[in-house]
Amino acid sequence: PAGRAVAGAAADTGAPAQALAEQFGTGDLVARTELLNRLRAHDPAVARDLLASTWASDQYRDRATLLATFATGLSLDDEPLAELGLADRRSEVRMVAADLLARLPGSRYSIKATERAAAAVRVERKALRPHLIVTVADDVTGELIAEVPDASIPAGAGARAWLLQHVVAAAPAGFWAEHTGLAPADLLSLAARTDWADPLRDGWTRAAIRDAHVGWLTALLDQPAGQRKPGEAAGLHLLAALPARERDEWLCANPGSPLFVPALESLPAPWSAPVSQRVRSVLAEAARADPGRSPAPRALLRLAALRLEPPVPPQLDPALVHERLAHAWHDLLSTLSIRAAMRREIAEEPDP
Repeated sequence: PAGRAVAGAAADTGAPAQALAEQFGTGDLVARTELLNRLRAHDPAVARDLLASTWASDQYRDRATLLATFATGLSLDDEPLAELGLADRRSEVRMVAADLLARLPGSRYSIKATERAAAAVRVERKALRPHLIVTVADDVTGELIAEVPDASIPAGAGARAWLLQHVVAAAPAGFWAEHTGLAPADLLSLAARTDWADPLRDGWTRAAIRDAHVGWLTALLDQPAGQRKPGEAAGLHLLAALPARERDEWLCANPGSPLFVPALESLPAPWSAPVSQRVRSVLAEAARADPGRSPAPRALLRLAALRLEPPVPPQLDPALVHERLAHAWHDLLSTLSIRAAMRREIAEEPDP
């Protein structure tokens, strides 16, 4: 009971400083995180002072979670505390701190990262054609290891490729167009012709997701045939980092992508009108075909029944639906009909 009382009080961000310090110092991790999230939205300095006051005594998991709230209202005033996180013994804390510092263009970490990236990757034009020149250090210096969030080289990975990936990822995603004069799609194409295609692409992917850079995110999703496509997990991370409108536009333009259905499953209900209309057209086509043993068409029908907005069915004569999907199609129509009726009833309710 006492813990629940503290958790409830944590929402009171207008309390005096002493009361806030007591709430923050005695609450559980959920309550403390919620308090910082609220404070970062309108008084980042108070949130920063609270975290600094308990930093030395907090467990590393708490430090990582609480420091992540600084993504809201992030400024150079947060640099000293983020640098303290970068020096932490635990990689979980260092990764959060590096992510924050990389988002601060004027931070010491970001300036060094940009200088390293510029030295490692540049574009030269030979016979008017651009070429990507990659220069990777033979040794990983102690200074660099100290600034790399996760300094453990994965089994089977080359040290130089690992180093290049981290160097590229640490630079702001928007830096590359200014540095090279080329768009993300052109850089990916040039990278594919080098021996460093994988670490370059993986580094750009991490930076694009961190910075929510629309140009890089869409270029990585739209890589042409012949270049390695992002796997499903990476592709979903790329889509999730896009703003809602750009994400929906990409899905509507790529209904044949392997990411289409998995992405729909992760979208909150209800779907936007453009996505819903695209799904209707996909279902109208898919329902005519024999699904065989694949559960995917039935799963999409069940999902669409709950998330189409407005709750209008696809334009398809039920007689044209394949017999193996007839039951699922009937369930779709029934659920959409119930949702539409509920909406009509709610709309006709008089105001209290």
